[in-house]
Amino acid sequence: MADRRRAFRRAFHALTSLFVVYWWFPERVAEVDLSRQEIAIVGLALLACFEAYRIHKGWLFFGLRDYERKRVAGYFWGASGYVFALLLFEQRFAMLTILGTTLVDPLLGELRASEWKEWGPLAGSAAWCAVAAACVLLVPLPTTPLPFIPLGAALAVAAESVRVPHVDDNFVMNVVPLLSLAALAAALGL
Repeated sequence: MADRRRAFRRAFHALTSLFVVYWWFPERVAEVDLSRQEIAIVGLALLACFEAYRIHKGWLFFGLRDYERKRVAGYFWGASGYVFALLLFEQRFAMLTILGTTLVDPLLGELRASEWKEWGPLAGSAAWCAVAAACVLLVPLPTTPLPFIPLGAALAVAAESVRVPHVDDNFVMNVVPLLSLAALAAALGL
């Protein structure tokens, strides 16, 4: 059962990479007469209401950890960080950090639970770089400075390994490199 729960958590985590479809929505979605920014805010607000009710009731559904029964769960921390990135940062950085978090964090978790755990930081950084490079080349994100990719990877992996009380690594792993890369680009005029 624990293996199924872990596999579900990893798959769900990777599935949240779909947050990046935000950029394929039109600026205004005529069917609901809302901007894509408003849709993101309404979606997060509805999720926040559900999360508050879930905590109030002490619900622990499949895939959640025991400690999440009475505190904000990782999925909500992740969604909050992704919406923060979507609304407040340029796509060239937000897409890298969202996909880096959603696709690399499950890999780091698996490595941490295996005999390969000492390779976790290196493998995680390499995977983050690969995801980011693919974004830059395939989306394309031509204004993304390529030297920023290894820096973002190192920051994401380092942030994932730091335990912040009551804040899930799904948020920290996304926001730390996002803020750092955006600040560095602003400082360098890029």
